[in-house]
Amino acid sequence: MLDEIESVLNQFDKIDLEGLEKVKLLNRVDSKFIFHVSELPSILNIIKSNYSLLEINELHSFNYETVYFDSPKFQLYHAHHNGKLNRFKIRRRHYLYNNQNFLEIKQKIKGNRTHKFRIEKSGEGNIFSEIEQEILTLSGAPKIELEEKLKVYYTRLTFASKFENERITVDLCLTYSNENIKKEFKELAILEVKQDSMNRNSGVLLCLKTKKIRPLSISKYAIGIAMIESSVKKNAFKSKILQINKLLIDA
Repeated sequence: MLDEIESVLNQFDKIDLEGLEKVKLLNRVDSKFIFHVSELPSILNIIKSNYSLLEINELHSFNYETVYFDSPKFQLYHAHHNGKLNRFKIRRRHYLYNNQNFLEIKQKIKGNRTHKFRIEKSGEGNIFSEIEQEILTLSGAPKIELEEKLKVYYTRLTFASKFENERITVDLCLTYSNENIKKEFKELAILEVKQDSMNRNSGVLLCLKTKKIRPLSISKYAIGIAMIESSVKKNAFKSKILQINKLLIDA
């Protein structure tokens, strides 16, 4: 399967980081889709003329490690679970290919709009610096005690539309871990479409509609916590977890 995906990726025009910066989209509308990885080569083959693939130093797949933070009683998780409109995720993202680290604060506003605050981190460990504390305050994130709750690993492909202000990310080889458990979901692909405003006629959205792959509003953090933490509420996520498990069973 990976060889088949790689064969299609080699047919894409390439874009570098400078070109990708033109579609940064820190304030954006997100649409997420989850499907079995076996669907990916066909999707990529259909959209390859409309999108360019990010390539850095002849690499186009990049490994990420993300550490998510929450309060001891999972306040940020429960805000998502309970459908709070103005909610936050706080994470450190480590780009393993260039060893860069960022503090990222994602604010989910009404509807599908997301605003992301981001600052590069220097040094080791997960202690928040004075500047990072200021960014957390300025972002409007809840003033709560933060501790590491979940690590997420995946490999990402990034695409930029040739015609629209739009980016696509495809995350593969998803793995969750905490102090007690590790779970791998290597059969899944998570595709996210990021736009400045909703355009349902973009090439990738039309492709997914034709293939009857429907949006699934999903947070890697929230679903990960629901799947590996026994102490949290998860009723609101049961249908999504069932959909994910069905993808794995039916494949």
